Amino acid sequence: MIILSKGKDPSRIENWRPISRLNVDRKILAKILLCRLVKLAPRLLSGAQHCSVPDRSAFSAVLSVQEAVERGRACLWKGFLLSLYQAKAFDQVNNEYLWSVLLWYGLPGRFVDWLKTLYKGAESFPLVNGCSGRPFEVASGVRQGCPLSPLLYVFAIDPFIRRVDRGPLAGVGMELAVQGPSLRVVAYADDVSILASSEEEVGWVMSEVDRYSEVSGSQITRDKSETLWLGEGYPVFNLQGTLPEPQKSVRILGINFGQDGDYHQQNWESRLKDVAHKVDRWKGWSLSLRERVHLCKAYLIPVLLYLSSVCVFPGSLWGTVYSLFFQMLWGNRLNLIRREVTYRTRRLGGLDMVNPVVFLTNTFLKINIANLWKERDPLWVISCREWFRPFFQEWETGGRVKDYVRHMDIFQLMLLRF
Repeated sequence: MIILSKGKDPSRIENWRPISRLNVDRKILAKILLCRLVKLAPRLLSGAQHCSVPDRSAFSAVLSVQEAVERGRACLWKGFLLSLYQAKAFDQVNNEYLWSVLLWYGLPGRFVDWLKTLYKGAESFPLVNGCSGRPFEVASGVRQGCPLSPLLYVFAIDPFIRRVDRGPLAGVGMELAVQGPSLRVVAYADDVSILASSEEEVGWVMSEVDRYSEVSGSQITRDKSETLWLGEGYPVFNLQGTLPEPQKSVRILGINFGQDGDYHQQNWESRLKDVAHKVDRWKGWSLSLRERVHLCKAYLIPVLLYLSSVCVFPGSLWGTVYSLFFQMLWGNRLNLIRREVTYRTRRLGGLDMVNPVVFLTNTFLKINIANLWKERDPLWVISCREWFRPFFQEWETGGRVKDYVRHMDIFQLMLLRF
């Protein structure tokens, strides 16, 4: 077992992450079991869980949270967004509880026995700076570093997710219709966000948290959990000390969501600082133009890719992005040839350079707009379709929207709701 730093205070043990270096034969067996179990995940697991389930991802989870936040900002719902923090989530799972859950979900006993084989009598030893410590028995938790571990953890937490999703929470309506579907909880592995619209709902959620912690061994730290008030004005009810007071913003799956201000702009500005730091460090390197283009594609684009799938790319920052990418290309602010030429392929006399604004804009449209035509809609798609409905109706009738297209950037037009 090796210990990786989380980039925080190294003197505190909770700021280190244990990763198991497993034997190859164990990984092969775990992969075989994973390939069989993952096929059942969409039917067995709650629709609110987005981790390790085919056709779901971190994108669908964070976009679901975003739809709830946008409804609160539009004064269509009032309540708290509760982001629960679980300490050492993967390490605290009680194995006996996990086997019981898998059997209760109807998995064959023989299959569960194979899973037990991976954990029965398991031992680890710390490896620090090339020096190995004494071996110790692994009595609980799922092994970080095992391909099967995320899905096993998802099964372990699923009873709690289902309980909340089917509980007495009103949730956030995802359609204009009164009887439309509601969003109550969004989960990505141990990252759980719950929407509560009354003091009674908050109390019920925390009682369920205590019940889940008691039977599973997981520990949800209330002091480190975060809350955000969504809706007009100040909170109309308080949390009575069950959770921290609401913050101005909460960080969920790497995105900062806030009730006030333009959180899209704030997220982009923060991420562009990371890009600027990389450019300042790398632009002075002695590299060929081809190597610099590859560096832009392989190291700068990925920094912005995840954010571009969730938050609208503000037009006010387009110039900043162009400047950073071409500083990386030329090593300074002086462009030796026109940017349009660099986008061409090498056969046509260009550098095969990526156009960062076009690429990131298309990523947003691909993730958000393309999903509107899915056969089985997740809740965030249902809500997103409601926002876009006036645009599509205007377009079909040949109304004023088509007139605007002649004078307005199509990307900005389709994103008016943001």
